[in-house]
Amino acid sequence: MSGGREDYDGKKVASIFVPAFIDNINDEFNKNVYGNIIKILRCMKSTDEGVVEYFTLSADKKTGNLSGRQICHIEYFDKINVDHNINLIEWQQQLNEHIWKIVDSFYYMYNQVVKWTLMYDKLPSENLQNIEETNLGKWCSMKRHLKNKGTLDEKIISKLEEISHWHWSIDNSFYTRFADLEEWIKNNDGNLPQRSSEDKNEKSLGIWCSRQRVMKNELCDDFIKKLESLSIWNWGHYDIFNKRCHKLKDFVRINNRMPAPHSKNIDEKKLGCWCGELRGKQKKGILSKNMIETLEKIDLWFWTTIIITSHEDNYQELIKFVADNNKLPSKSSKNDIERRVALWCGGQRKKYKKNKLNDDQIKKFESIDDWFWKRKLL
Repeated sequence: MSGGREDYDGKKVASIFVPAFIDNINDEFNKNVYGNIIKILRCMKSTDEGVVEYFTLSADKKTGNLSGRQICHIEYFDKINVDHNINLIEWQQQLNEHIWKIVDSFYYMYNQVVKWTLMYDKLPSENLQNIEETNLGKWCSMKRHLKNKGTLDEKIISKLEEISHWHWSIDNSFYTRFADLEEWIKNNDGNLPQRSSEDKNEKSLGIWCSRQRVMKNELCDDFIKKLESLSIWNWGHYDIFNKRCHKLKDFVRINNRMPAPHSKNIDEKKLGCWCGELRGKQKKGILSKNMIETLEKIDLWFWTTIIITSHEDNYQELIKFVADNNKLPSKSSKNDIERRVALWCGGQRKKYKKNKLNDDQIKKFESIDDWFWKRKLL
């Protein structure tokens, strides 16, 4: 059948099968019985000349068989069940669903996901044995990948975000691992798995739990809520880290500088010392990648102590230290900044001894309380 379509070389021809039940085989193609069908075929004549071949069929004189293109196929049945009870409402629903699936596949799948979340209070996962859930999970995963590539329409993004528990994280293994964790806790007297365990399953779950704690700042709200729904769950020292990071951000925002470990203010001093400890861990290679990335997002954060090269800047740093601590810096201090300033002071005393300081510089040093050029022996 080529009606209404362009004709070209190599084009395949489709066949139209019109099933019909007849009482008398002699009326096989009586125009009175098949009048409507013939009218349809004649209308197709303008675009498919083969349709009219029937009307030019001639019988072979020797065999009596019709020659030419056959457009009628005859089969004989002794008995046919033509009566079958069906549920019309169910049939109509299935038909509507099938048509909707073809016409608008997005909203069909979207509605299936919505129904799933309402029924099970979670998003479908693609890593389970349930075929229906797996298919829905894969569909959700595909939408996340499209958004990640920047090819998902904004209207679709907004629509998906209306689904309960929806998230854009591409990590589809979370729910599977979380279900394993729930099962493990249930079977082990309500205890969390330990990453140091010799049992492979417990060790694997323990490592997964530790990873979730480290990645807390990157987890979506639904993942965090799921973990915190476990009565025994804790965020460990990573929770303390995150809280201190928030305090550090607030301090930098208000003061436009990093906290000083030698400050008289107890809270500032604690934050400053904590920052020094983290820099020491990073230098030793024992600070996690997630913690490093979190700290580097804080304004004014630095890993290496900033070395001030000019004499005046070093002098002002000394004045600030003395004002904050009411004492001269000590080179035996565990604080990096205090020790650096103290070593600089020692260098200036050596210059003084070699007459390499001018009068103005000498007067400035001698104006500092408790300043000395040579330590007095007790």
